[in-house]
Amino acid sequence: MKNNLIFSAIFCFLSFSAFAGKLSESVHAFYKAVDGGDFDKAGTLLTDDVKAYLPFSPQAMDKMAYKQLGMSMGAAFPDMQHKVLEVTEGKGTAAFKAWFTGTNTGSMMGNAPTGNRVETPFLGYFKYNSKGLITEVNIQFDAANFNAQLMKGIDPKMMAEKAIRDLYVLMDAGQTDKFPMYCAADFKISNPFLAEPSPVQAFQGVIQTQKTAFPDMKHEVVEIVSDGKYVTTRGIFSGSNTGSMMGNPPTGNKVNIPFLVLDELDEKGKIRNRTVQFDSKSFESQLMKGINPNAAAEATVRGILAAADAGDGKKLLSYFTADAKHYFGGQLNTNDELAKRVAGFKAGFPDINRVIDDFYVNNGVVTIRGWLVGTNTGSFMGKPATGNKIKVSVLGLYKVNAEGKVTEAYVELDGKTVETQLKGASIGMK
Repeated sequence: MKNNLIFSAIFCFLSFSAFAGKLSESVHAFYKAVDGGDFDKAGTLLTDDVKAYLPFSPQAMDKMAYKQLGMSMGAAFPDMQHKVLEVTEGKGTAAFKAWFTGTNTGSMMGNAPTGNRVETPFLGYFKYNSKGLITEVNIQFDAANFNAQLMKGIDPKMMAEKAIRDLYVLMDAGQTDKFPMYCAADFKISNPFLAEPSPVQAFQGVIQTQKTAFPDMKHEVVEIVSDGKYVTTRGIFSGSNTGSMMGNPPTGNKVNIPFLVLDELDEKGKIRNRTVQFDSKSFESQLMKGINPNAAAEATVRGILAAADAGDGKKLLSYFTADAKHYFGGQLNTNDELAKRVAGFKAGFPDINRVIDDFYVNNGVVTIRGWLVGTNTGSFMGKPATGNKIKVSVLGLYKVNAEGKVTEAYVELDGKTVETQLKGASIGMK
């Protein structure tokens, strides 16, 4: 055992000794590839599990993240150069002094180029495995000095204002895929349309919904005030509702609503917190101007009945909120159970029809009275078709919210009569 340990130690020593002088070449080769934009070639000098440590990265970066950083720097500084001045080799290590130079003529992390030239020294430390590949990268430099040169002559207030103005342009264009460029990783938005502060995905969802409902939407910036960290925007949202909004048909109305937005930016100029305020009641009032709320609620329920007759479960559920409560025969059901029940009736009675005699609408509550009729020509509740007709009374009550969605539904149907009629008894009704 002792001889094996001695042999292993000698082998490792000889392995690293074999790269003496070549580690310095490796450092030069690595930065030559990076400066030439050949990041794949630079990657061949790194192990797959390499760890990279840099001043602005709180945790070690993996190989892919390190490559993406290099590509980002290459885009921001197309003329960048890493001039290696001196390399000192150790046992499987290389320590070096170098100089970075570059002109910021390209976008950097979503920010517009400053046009400034940056020249800064840095220290590097590479660790190697027995095959001469880099297992660890540790780079140290004065990040404050780097940022000072990068932002020289640039007013942070103007940079923050420009970023927010650019974001409004993207919002109006519906280019929500670009929002992450302007938002920090821990971004949160508070908006009257959202129940609680939410991540960037919710921000994207709100704007996508608005763009669909108001294809011509415009966020007009009336006034904007910035101190570099906080940006306050006073503006006016306008647009014509010519598209569906949250499943509801367009009203055709024009909306013109003042808004106030407070954006808090982090040290990188990314939005960390966005607070949006506007008069949601005024928004709804303008959107629904000339629209009879009772007529809209009735239209929702008639849409439900039509979708049920067609056996269209997807269309049917579009009229309900995601957490809608359904009471059928006094039993609480979910949206999915409703869709399955409707599908079951459609399979058993392909010609099913809900004939409504009376509609009563008051303050968003719709009550119906009518009949369920159809011919049992398909399997129903696991039993073969009887060919018999049914006509059974139905009572329903639907609670419709301000968005035109049903939150609660109560349906009573005489199941005993259905069983009797399926057995061939006279329906006894005309």
